[in-house]
Amino acid sequence: MPAVNLPSLPPLLRATTFRLALSYLSIFTVSAVALLGLVSWSTSMFIEWQVQETVEAEATGLSEQYRARGIRGLAEIIARRASEDMERRTVYLLTGPGNARIAGNLYGWPTESLDEAGWVRFAIERLGTETLATEVLGRTYLLPDDHRLLVGRSLYEAARVKSAINRALGWGLALTVLLGVVGFPLLFDTQPRPIAVDIPIEIPSRQAAKPLPAPVK
Repeated sequence: MPAVNLPSLPPLLRATTFRLALSYLSIFTVSAVALLGLVSWSTSMFIEWQVQETVEAEATGLSEQYRARGIRGLAEIIARRASEDMERRTVYLLTGPGNARIAGNLYGWPTESLDEAGWVRFAIERLGTETLATEVLGRTYLLPDDHRLLVGRSLYEAARVKSAINRALGWGLALTVLLGVVGFPLLFDTQPRPIAVDIPIEIPSRQAAKPLPAPVK
């Protein structure tokens, strides 16, 4: 079988400087992607933590109303707050025995499973929009006499903030990679220059060299 002669690589691709620069660009790009991904994840976790804090603060205020005014007073507070929030940024549901609805701007208990801390994610339709579904992060609370309370917060605004941050991080990543690509050719301008081979070098003869002075005793 005749040997197949593979085409040789161009001199640029065989250059050590090119390979080092390509390695630099690869490491630089991977590091930038990892860093910006970490920033995006941390920002998302922080936003969700803020939503949880808002829900727990709302639930704390309702529990104080329940201790002061009972289940009837709690139902009145929930009904008033739900009527003031027409876009359902905050959702409420107070049920009695047999999951009978008492008050709130939800008309049924979510079918999604709760986590160990009692948090649940479910989708609702935001009022005032055509059929825009948004995700809600809520928490359930057990009350005496088989009553249950659900307090949740719409993640619509949080999703918009996350989207804006991710877009900014995407542009930052593109700019970072662009700077790396622009700096990539500059490495070839900093490589050592070869020494010219035609530089004349004169070595004096032994006869023409001056004798060294005798050491002083």
